[in-house]
Amino acid sequence: MFLSRKFALCAVFAAALACAPAFANTTAVLEFDENGNGTLSFDGAPATPLYWNVIPDPANGNRPTLWYFMAGPPTLTLGDLVIFEPNTTVVSDLLRFSNEGGFGIFVYSDNSDGVDELADVSGIPFPPFMQPTAFTEEIGPEGNNYVSYIPVVGQPGSVYGYDVTYVFHSDVGGIPEPGSVLLMMSGAAALLLLRRRR
Repeated sequence: MFLSRKFALCAVFAAALACAPAFANTTAVLEFDENGNGTLSFDGAPATPLYWNVIPDPANGNRPTLWYFMAGPPTLTLGDLVIFEPNTTVVSDLLRFSNEGGFGIFVYSDNSDGVDELADVSGIPFPPFMQPTAFTEEIGPEGNNYVSYIPVVGQPGSVYGYDVTYVFHSDVGGIPEPGSVLLMMSGAAALLLLRRRR
């Protein structure tokens, strides 16, 4: 009798493993910048705008800070993502995953070159950072750089049951809206047509 129970348990476990792909995590992509431009999409569906505001961050002396709202993921891992300039130890940005005011992301940006984006308002909090803390580097040249961050379980920004990718654009003056992109493309096409006629 003991062997048959053990066999039955093994069969259930094997069946669960065989069905594992059917229980795959939902994929979420958040793309946002330092100036209140952001979108969220699930499993490749069309992106919807992220809600943002400038609100006090209690973990940083209640200073007003750019904040993106994430609609209530109760399993969001809180903490800081520290972003360095490429190949340096200079902190350029900080993303703080927080449940203050609702689940969301406080965005801090280096304001040493002036305040020209919403995230530049309060500067970057100095260590100690919120725990857990993760570290990454910007990709791309200054003025057109970004970070693509995919947290694993237990890292800041991870959400149970979701494979989340955060794409943060830094120092680009905002993510172009679809209308702006189309306008730029039509302008470029007009220039090419004029050039060919000459």
